[in-house]
Amino acid sequence: MTDTLYSGLADNLKQREIYDKPLPNWFLVLFLSFLTFGIYGLYIIGKRVLRVDHYISRKKEFYTYVLMFLERDEIHKKIKDDSMYLMLKDVVNNYDEHLKPIFPLISKILILVVIFYILSFIVILDYVLLVDFGFMSFLSLLINIIGTAIFILLWVYIYKMNRIWDDIQIFEKKVYEYINYTFISLNLMEKPVMYVLDKNCKKPFVIYVILSIITFGIMSAVWDYFIHTLPDKLYSKFHNTEDIVSNHMINYIKNGSI
Repeated sequence: MTDTLYSGLADNLKQREIYDKPLPNWFLVLFLSFLTFGIYGLYIIGKRVLRVDHYISRKKEFYTYVLMFLERDEIHKKIKDDSMYLMLKDVVNNYDEHLKPIFPLISKILILVVIFYILSFIVILDYVLLVDFGFMSFLSLLINIIGTAIFILLWVYIYKMNRIWDDIQIFEKKVYEYINYTFISLNLMEKPVMYVLDKNCKKPFVIYVILSIITFGIMSAVWDYFIHTLPDKLYSKFHNTEDIVSNHMINYIKNGSI
C-alpha cells in the first residue's frame, strides 16, 4: 500500500504539469478565431472545458490518496470514529455529487456546430452553383433552429464556466477544513492549511449579461477574457495547499511514525 500510495501521489502531482497550465494568449485566440471563422474559438472552448474536467478528475484522485493514507492501520485506529474524518470520507466518496464534469455540455454544442457548418455549406453551395436541392426552405428553417439552440447552449456554457471555478474553490475549502482538523489531531502538522477564497472568482451572471447587451458585446469580451485567464490565477493557491498536505503524508511515509 505504501508503494502504491507514494507512487500514485507523485504521479497525481505530476499531472499538474500537463493539465494545469495557461491556454494560448486570449488576444491570439481572438485573432485566430476571426481567421478561422470561429473554428479555433470552438477548439479553445473545448480546451477550457477539458481543463476544468481534468482538474476535477485529478483532484478527486488526490483526495482518494489522502483517504488511503488515513486508512493505514496505525492511523485509522486513532481516528476511525472521529466526526471530521467521517465527514471527509463521506464528501470524498460522494465527490461526483459535488463537482461534475461539464464536457457533456460542450460535446452537444460541438455536434450542433458541425451540423450547422455542414448545412450552411450546402446552402452556400446552392446559391453559388444555382443547384436546386429541392428542400432549401426546410434546410433554412433547420439552420435557424440549430443556430438558436447553439446560441442558448453557449449561454449555458458561459453560465457554467462563470461559476465552476468558484464552485471548485468553495468545495475545496470545505474539504481542507476536514483535512486540517484530522491531520492536526494526529500531530501530522502543527498549523492548518490556509485556504482563502477568491471573492472575485464569480461574476454576477444576470448583470454581466445585461451589460454585454448594453455595450454591444464589449463587456462579453471582457467577461470572456476573465473566464479564459481565471484558472491561471487560482492554480498557485490550489497547488500550494496540495503540496503542503502531500509533503506531510510523504514525510510520514518516509519516517514511519506520527
